[in-house]
Amino acid sequence: MKLIKTGALALAIAAALTGAETAQAEDKKRIVFVSGIVGLPVLQPARIGAQERGAELGYDVSWVGPTEFSEAEMVNQMEIALAEKVDAVITSPTNPSVFRPIYQKFQEAGIPIVNAILDAPDDEDLRIAYIGTDQQQYGINAAHHLAKQTGEKASIAVFMTTLDMGNQVAQLAAFEETIAANYPDMEVVVKEPNNSDAIMAAEKAGTVFLTYPEVNAVFCLEVACGPAAAQVMRETGKTGVTVLAIDDVDDTLGAIREGLVWGTMTQDFYRMGYESVGFVHDYLNGKDVPSITDSGTVLVTAENIDSYK
Repeated sequence: MKLIKTGALALAIAAALTGAETAQAEDKKRIVFVSGIVGLPVLQPARIGAQERGAELGYDVSWVGPTEFSEAEMVNQMEIALAEKVDAVITSPTNPSVFRPIYQKFQEAGIPIVNAILDAPDDEDLRIAYIGTDQQQYGINAAHHLAKQTGEKASIAVFMTTLDMGNQVAQLAAFEETIAANYPDMEVVVKEPNNSDAIMAAEKAGTVFLTYPEVNAVFCLEVACGPAAAQVMRETGKTGVTVLAIDDVDDTLGAIREGLVWGTMTQDFYRMGYESVGFVHDYLNGKDVPSITDSGTVLVTAENIDSYK
């Protein structure tokens, strides 16, 4: 009889503990980070930063998104998060007009959104905060960097994810305005989209180098461009092209060491993810959050590649 009572007591304790754990899990606030491409290597520091900050603050942070770039799938993931009544969403509105309707639904539901990496300047009222690169300053800095490296004489090819991606359009506009105002012997001769796809990026780079032999500079506004340009130059033996890439993925850093890519402008994706979750936490606890936070950039070349971090 004593054994039966002991066994019953053990079962009761186990049930109580299980119930407590379930209640604790249910009480844990949920944040969904909707990424533009869920497996894109350059974005993984943002995932790590968001999930580490979530663990520190007691949030369940999910990382979701399309495996290939698709704004429709990003919106679909936001619809799912809305239906599940999550506590907040972090995302990157690649094309504000596409995302505006779902943002409005979140606002009506009282669920906050933080924009990370990309912002929608005309829709600031639909999100609580933005952290990412200052797009205008990025374009200005890139123009001056390329001017210095090319001796202020350049025929430039620009590669973008899509020709209407908001942050890249803003960066390019600032870039072109800067060279128009300061460098009369520099001009953009071609702009090509590559969907941030490595194979397409290499194909586009090869076509541009053949079609525009005068191109002696490449300005990358997306991450596949730098390694793709390096691949084409490696395979064809083309020289005399100054490539300014974006972000510090391994293939780009390797191309800098190889001398095929001159430099890359890095973005602090870890900070974008980490602080985004912090902004959500502060907002949900009644604290003020900054509307815009510039996460900063660093120019990486062969001169500082081993010391920039």
